Parts: sequence; C-alpha cells; structure tokens
Amino acid sequence: MSIAITLALLAAIGYGTSDFVGGTGARRAPSMSIVVVGQVIGAAAMLIMGLASPGTPTVVDLAWALLAGIGSAAGSIFLLRGLSRGRMAVVAPTSAVGAAVLPVLAGLAAGERPVTLVWIGLVVAFPGIWLVSRQVADGAAAPASRPASAGSGAFVDGLLG
Repeated sequence: MSIAITLALLAAIGYGTSDFVGGTGARRAPSMSIVVVGQVIGAAAMLIMGLASPGTPTVVDLAWALLAGIGSAAGSIFLLRGLSRGRMAVVAPTSAVGAAVLPVLAGLAAGERPVTLVWIGLVVAFPGIWLVSRQVADGAAAPASRPASAGSGAFVDGLLG
C-alpha cells in the first residue's frame, strides 16, 4: 500500500473519529469550548509541521492559513451544533458532501473542468445522503422534526470548512 493511500485512510479515520467525539462532546459541553480546544491543538500541530517543512512562507501564505483556520473554526461550530441537535447519520454526511462540493464549484468558477469520476461522485452523493437520512433503528421513516440540525452542519462547514 502506498504512503498516499495510508495517509488518506488515516485522515478518514481521523475525520470520522473527530465527528463522533465532537458530536458526543457537543451534547455534554458547549460547541464553542470543544471547537476552541480542537483549533488550538490543530494550530499547534500545523505550526510544528510548518516549522519542520522546508521553504519560507510569504505573507499571502500566512493570510490564507489564517483564513482557512477561521473557516475551519466556523465550520466546526456549526457542524458540532448540528451534531448536538440532530442525528449524526444526517448531519455528518451532509456536511461532508458540502465540503466536497465547494472545491468543485470553486474550480468550475475558475474555469476548471472536473473529470467524469468527480461528476459521478456528485451525482450519487445527494441521493446517498437522502438514503442515509431515511434510515432509523426501527425501519420507519425518519422524522422531519429538526431540519435545522442538518443545515447547521452543512451550511458553514460546506461553505468554509
């Protein structure tokens, strides 16, 4: 297995674990406190990696890093709010698809044209979310009582995260 596949699998495990732990924690503590802890740990890790990497960052690089950190924090707040208020099976995939669609839309706006596999992924992602959100433990239709919980996770995480 190549290093890229290994790192991708580790990233997927990390994201899934953080969604679960963050969502569980957000039911017990304020979302903001969980996000602050996560952002501080993430910033420290990125600083260490940045200092250990070759190259010299420019002011523009640092500005993009700051903007990415702000977007990540805002997305995390809304995601955790959605996870604390709604079903993880709806909020997490909605958020993930939103975060995957944004780069495609930005690329389209910049004149890039995605390959066929990207288009296929976009086409199957939305029905996939619908199918996942319709599943409940007893097999009955999912209640539509909290549509805002899915929106909380998708809105800022999809736009900024």
